[in-house]
Amino acid sequence: MMMLLSRKRRSPCMASYKWANIYMAPWPHLRWAAMRLLALSCSASGCERSWSVEDWIHSKKRNRLGHRTVERLVRAHTNLVLQQVMTDWESCVLPWDLEMIPDEPEDEEQ
Repeated sequence: MMMLLSRKRRSPCMASYKWANIYMAPWPHLRWAAMRLLALSCSASGCERSWSVEDWIHSKKRNRLGHRTVERLVRAHTNLVLQQVMTDWESCVLPWDLEMIPDEPEDEEQ
């Protein structure tokens, strides 16, 4: 136990997206992609949701469907749900108003 505590003190842990921001500075496009990918949290909830939809589609009534057909139906169902969520989100967002954009500060040297 004491060895683990001393090891933690000697080498502090850095978040992976922070590491990408620091050490990938010479490659801005790669750094941009790495920071976004590494900032994502790993979760199995998306897989579980997909499997749940797949089980719902491939039920006892529709057990003769092929694997490819089931995949396509799951993809179609997911896209329909995503489309509905995007429609709901767009209805709540206010239209962009050009007057809300702040003016750029003028140079004081002129």
